[in-house]
Parts: sequence; structure tokens; C-alpha cells
Amino acid sequence: MKVIERIRLLPDLARVLIRGIPDRPGIAAKILSSLGEKGYNVVFVSSHTTPRLKTDLSLGIETKYLEEAVDILNEEKGKFGAEDILFERNVALLSLYGKKIATTPGIAGRIFSLLAEKGIDLEAIIAGVEVIHCLLSSHQAKEATELIKSEFT
Repeated sequence: MKVIERIRLLPDLARVLIRGIPDRPGIAAKILSSLGEKGYNVVFVSSHTTPRLKTDLSLGIETKYLEEAVDILNEEKGKFGAEDILFERNVALLSLYGKKIATTPGIAGRIFSLLAEKGIDLEAIIAGVEVIHCLLSSHQAKEATELIKSEFT
């Protein structure tokens, strides 16, 4: 059995970064619910708590919904106490799936080294037991996908 069994690429995404949210239970739920109630789907979520007890939350949404989603978040940022809402276009989410990911020592390092050797920069990594999600520039997404396919599938 191969370590990487399936690869999925979502090429046309935008990342919204909500910075400086108070680190309290339920804040992410409020943010995601405010978008969901208006019909906007979030395809990835990543958070990072800073030493000053603030959380930065990254959300991935389809680029075609970026402006509307940012407008909603700006209107409601006072409800969840965010300091800033920033965004970037032209990102992609490369997802690598495999039952052996968690039990194969060094697999993440090998994947990231391969990409780095070709100058492919990962903007974020979101990993679980059987999946590694890589956020990267949409301009490098096809090349990254082909590299991973050729080396690991």
C-alpha cells in the first residue's frame, strides 16, 4: 500500500486571516456560523494562539465569495473582538490522504523537502492522522501536485 493514496487539489481559493481574536471558547463557532448562515462554505480552518492570549484564525473560501465573506466579517468583527481582517487571493489547498501517513516516520519531512527543493513555499500546513493539507500559491499548485504524484503514488 502506498503512503499517499489520494490527492485532492482545490486551486481557486482565498485565505482570510482574522487576527487578534480573544482566546475564548466559542469565538471560532461564532465566526464560522456567521459565514455559514449567509451561505458561505469554509473549506479549511487553521488557528494559532499567540503568547498574548489572542488567536489568529485562517479561513479558506472560494475566491468568488471572498469580497462578500470579508464584508460580513468586517461587519461582525466587533462581535468577536477581532483586531484585523486580512486576505490574500490565489491560494490553493493540496490535500494528501493515506492510512499510513501517521505511521510512516519522516513522511512529512520527505514531502516538504521535495517541494522545497523545487522552490515551492508552503504558506500553511494543516495535518491530521490520515491527511496532510498544504496551503500554497495557486501558481505552484499544479507543479506541487505532479511532484507528489510522481514521488509518492
